[in-house]
Amino acid sequence: MAEPAEARAPFSETLLRRLAAHRTAALQAVLAKDARAPLVALTHALALQVFERLGLDARSALQVTARPPRHELLRAADDLLAGRAWTSLEARRAEWLGRLPQAESEWLNWLAALPQPELLDLLGLCAASLALVPTGQASAASALGRLAGLDMRQWWEPTPEAFLNHVSKAQIAQALREGGAGSEASAAGMKKGELATLAATKLTGKGGCRSR
Repeated sequence: MAEPAEARAPFSETLLRRLAAHRTAALQAVLAKDARAPLVALTHALALQVFERLGLDARSALQVTARPPRHELLRAADDLLAGRAWTSLEARRAEWLGRLPQAESEWLNWLAALPQPELLDLLGLCAASLALVPTGQASAASALGRLAGLDMRQWWEPTPEAFLNHVSKAQIAQALREGGAGSEASAAGMKKGELATLAATKLTGKGGCRSR
């Protein structure tokens, strides 16, 4: 008995790509008519990546690739976990993770039902979680910081662990001068550890010093 002929695909790969292109254009045109749907879609696409819940049953139709620097930051600064900025961000992440459905496949419809102010709040958190200050290339980040009203004195202190233990005595003295405690820098006979401890006390509340 002859083997049955292998079933052929109803359409060629070329035609399937053509049909997908037309469907994509139509989807884009519909999305462009109403800001609500693309806002939901963008929040959904970013949330899947920012919260690291990319399951096989969760996909976004938007071609958005986000690279949250979360793990990179933790590798670069082992004291980050105890910082005010990280603690604040983690509290907001935990709040939203507690609200999001367990199954990623339900996120899109759940987000679509959110009031717009809450949706914008989540979108803001996702977008903020993607910000990165490249080492030695802070110009773009500085402009964004000015836009957001960033004041490092509210978020960072030049503690021994965060800064002072990693620089020279001369740089500690410079930090003291910029922090308005220059007279303390004249203690030339002090050991670096002692000077760092003194500087940490004198520079409290002056986290925005240029030496950082």
